[in-house]
Amino acid sequence: MPRMTRLKSAICWARSAARRALLLFVVAFLLPLMLHGLWWLSKDHPRSWRAADWSSAGLLPPVEEDLEASVRVYSAPTGRWKGVFSVHSWIVVKERGAPDYTRFDVAGWGRPVKIDNWAPDARWYGNMPQLVGVIRGPAAERLIPRIRSAVESYPHGKPGDYRIWPGPNSNTFVAAVLAEVPDARIALPSNAIGKDFRGAGLYAGLSPTRTGLQISVAGLFGLTIAWVEGLEINVLGLVTGVDFRQLAIKLPGWGALTLMPRLQASAAEIRHGVGSSGAERRQRLSKRAAAMQANSAALVMSRKGLEPALVLLELHDAETDQQHARQEHHPGRKGILVTGRNAANHAHDSQQHLERACFGHKPPNGCQTKDCSHPPASRELNFGTDLQHRQGGCEGGFRRSAIGRAGRDLQET
Repeated sequence: MPRMTRLKSAICWARSAARRALLLFVVAFLLPLMLHGLWWLSKDHPRSWRAADWSSAGLLPPVEEDLEASVRVYSAPTGRWKGVFSVHSWIVVKERGAPDYTRFDVAGWGRPVKIDNWAPDARWYGNMPQLVGVIRGPAAERLIPRIRSAVESYPHGKPGDYRIWPGPNSNTFVAAVLAEVPDARIALPSNAIGKDFRGAGLYAGLSPTRTGLQISVAGLFGLTIAWVEGLEINVLGLVTGVDFRQLAIKLPGWGALTLMPRLQASAAEIRHGVGSSGAERRQRLSKRAAAMQANSAALVMSRKGLEPALVLLELHDAETDQQHARQEHHPGRKGILVTGRNAANHAHDSQQHLERACFGHKPPNGCQTKDCSHPPASRELNFGTDLQHRQGGCEGGFRRSAIGRAGRDLQET
């Protein structure tokens, strides 16, 4: 009799646990996916592959203006009903001084790996790409040969290897390449279905960025706990979890939804190099904060009707802002400089010397600037950490800006 009682208790506990697990699955996986599906299907979408827009979205600067090496990862929602579930991702690289960008991604016909089949920043099935991560400069130079090697050795690159679910698909490819360069510290969005496919069997080991652990069963079920990837629970390819660095929740279909945007982890660590010291990272963040303060001061002057010596939109630490500025203001430019009548801008390196340039108009007599009546066709200036607006001793409301170095060059318009 006691044995039967224990058996009934075990059955009751199992049923209760199953009900709770089912409820959790519905709330954490199915409900967000259903809501995303309703939102997605309410939008207009191209009816066919041929009717979709595959043109460049204008996110990348002209290659002749982007001289340094770079590695970028993009993603965009997939076409039609598939966009309810997943995004498509790809990789764009450019060696230093290279004449063009190179795009790597996977598609489901012929040999899966495609090289430059589309513009590097092209819309995917009419959907606007989003930047996942970017690395520039010497760090990118070190990574690009390893990325090219990983593309060549991709194990699912034969005709017929592609499988839309649970993989290997386009996201499997990008995840596999990024796993070969873990120091890039770039993780795909949680709604990139197929990224967790690590083979047909059981995988248990380090996460792709090697900042934590991952368990995956054929990409269908899995658990990832890592600093870069965050906490991710994978059920049938759908991912729910938490992004520790951005204080975001991850939901099926939606991807990461940031709870506190102001506390997002800085992307400067990725954009300015890999493996930087803590002091270097703090210095970059300090420069970025100073540049933002400079922007605010100049914009306030403009709004008060004063002739601003400089209105600077500092974009190099935020690629998405840079893309927006190029789209909305001056396509192909790294930054925007707006000068008032009879205004001159002085950029100075606090460690070296005061560099002067004038824009648009010849300065009045007595101003210590170069005598130039027209802006140079192409000139780069370094901007930085200390902005001081002061009334110049020159007629015509002439003002100056003394600005220290802020890391990257911006081009005048």
